[in-house]
Amino acid sequence: MTLERRLMAEWLGTFSLLATVIGSGIMAER
Repeated sequence: MTLERRLMAEWLGTFSLLATVIGSGIMAER
């Protein structure tokens, strides 16, 4: 349970970070 939750948290963090970077790039382009 703990390992699963930790993996999910890591994946969520990576995804949110990627979304922020991509979002910033799109905003900078416009």
